[in-house]
Amino acid sequence: MRLSAPVLLSFCGVTALGCSADPAPFRLVTLNVLHGLFDEDPKAEPFDRFGERFQRVLSALAAASPDAISFQEIQLGTEAGYPDVQAEILEAVGTQYVSIFGDVFGSPAARDARDGGVGQLTLTRAEPSRFENHAVVAVEAFRPRTALHVRVSASLGAVDLFNVHLQGPDDEAAARRELEDVVAFADAAATPEGIEVLAGDFNLSDTAPALSILKDRGFVDGAAVSGYACTAEDRRGCTNETLPLDAPGFRALRRIDAVFVRSRAPLGIACRPIFDQPFALDGGGALWASDHIGVWCELGSRL
Repeated sequence: MRLSAPVLLSFCGVTALGCSADPAPFRLVTLNVLHGLFDEDPKAEPFDRFGERFQRVLSALAAASPDAISFQEIQLGTEAGYPDVQAEILEAVGTQYVSIFGDVFGSPAARDARDGGVGQLTLTRAEPSRFENHAVVAVEAFRPRTALHVRVSASLGAVDLFNVHLQGPDDEAAARRELEDVVAFADAAATPEGIEVLAGDFNLSDTAPALSILKDRGFVDGAAVSGYACTAEDRRGCTNETLPLDAPGFRALRRIDAVFVRSRAPLGIACRPIFDQPFALDGGGALWASDHIGVWCELGSRL
């Protein structure tokens, strides 16, 4: 992976005497899991085979054991026939993770919630010291959006995680308003000397002019600095979409899922796609994890 020199600086600086080992990298995953409430893939009823897909996602993440997981489009509740998401998580990873949920309306964030509708779910291995759910300024009618904030302590220091699922409107001015609101929330909520992570589904192409707001405010696009692009010539970084869910072959044409990182100290960033191939099913056949491809990042890595 090609990183600029400042990103590769040692956390110990130039002093060798008494310098301890580099802090352990902080590993995180983001994935829009496609809740399936609207059966967007007509051949994948009920609920776009959410139960099958989510079990396989959790199994893979349990083996990978990241420090934090940001899920978008999580449905918590008693929808008839819908899987019990928290029960599935508990079965897959036990009590290794703390679960924080925030619905799309900006209701207070809840720990270990069993219901609450649709929203974002953040899982962390470390005990959160703060969590809150922020209603993002509405840029389209009847399209509520939120940013779920969870703070944890890691070897690198405090990490403020912002799990976002934004509208990403085509209108540039509206898209800028939405992102400005998220950045203002991050500015107010994050600890000054920590690491800030905006992870999730931005619903904006990586070339959208509105995303310059994040760059101008010091956020780094993890996939971009890790060499992943989404162009006609190089689609390795594309994250949307994979429908139909049972069809093999890579069809993603846009990069709308991302991890943006801001740190006041030099920080290594190494990101790559995850769930960019369908699961192989017993007896043949394939099943994609979602209509989105996820992003895996290591912060503090010097790969």
